Amino acid sequence: MTVIICTGERGEMLFNKRRVSRDEYVSLDIINTVGGRKLYVKPYSEKLFSDFGGYELCDDPLAKCSEGDFVFIEDEDISPYLEKAKGLIIYNFSTRYPYDLKFDTPPAELGFRRVDSKKFAGHSHEKIVKDVYRKL
Repeated sequence: MTVIICTGERGEMLFNKRRVSRDEYVSLDIINTVGGRKLYVKPYSEKLFSDFGGYELCDDPLAKCSEGDFVFIEDEDISPYLEKAKGLIIYNFSTRYPYDLKFDTPPAELGFRRVDSKKFAGHSHEKIVKDVYRKL
């Protein structure tokens, strides 16, 4: 599986029990990246993708996801599931937020190496960095 998350500058995923961003360009990029393969999304995140389709709603996508599938997570700790993950995609918004949940472990420490990185302007943020990692 490939896990997809969005973070703030310091790894923030949730602040004040709210998502870091709901940038529609990121949602569209995720749909394009998945390219018709299975994308699992929790009910909490459904509104980010409802205009685009191409996802399957699931209460526990990290447990259900299998090899070749993608899962978008923004409201739970992904660390326990990264051992079975083959890929990790992080969309980073260059903004600092207070946080309730963060992902701040360097992917290299988890056995991943960066294979691609791109910067683009989003709808709500001038600079978004998409880093793609694969398991070593």
